[in-house]
Amino acid sequence: MLFSIQDPRLGTTSRKTHPNWKVKPLLKHSLSVCKEAIAPGCDLAVDKQTIGFQGQHRNKKRIDEKKVGDGFQYDLVNCNGGYTYAFYFRNQPPPDKYIKKVMSPLHAPTLSLLAQLPGKHHHV
Repeated sequence: MLFSIQDPRLGTTSRKTHPNWKVKPLLKHSLSVCKEAIAPGCDLAVDKQTIGFQGQHRNKKRIDEKKVGDGFQYDLVNCNGGYTYAFYFRNQPPPDKYIKKVMSPLHAPTLSLLAQLPGKHHHV
């Protein structure tokens, strides 16, 4: 069970730096459960997925070639036959750690995902 409380006296965070601030506790919990549920094998895949969504939202992406259509896109590491080990939503800014190392903003989220893997000897 997940229970989250937000203090109304605190101001809202910037959508530019933290676009998922409302659902951050849920995403953080989901990520921790994904990592605890399985130990990734040596063969991995980095992919993108879309959470289907109908309605209006500034971070919704339109994907014409997919059956899902509109939704929220995220990058993820798949392992052991399609299990999601880690994810990174595309509406978040790229991680500063890799941008400071002069990595591309396109590749920084993927590098961040791969850095979360435990141990070594993984094939992507």
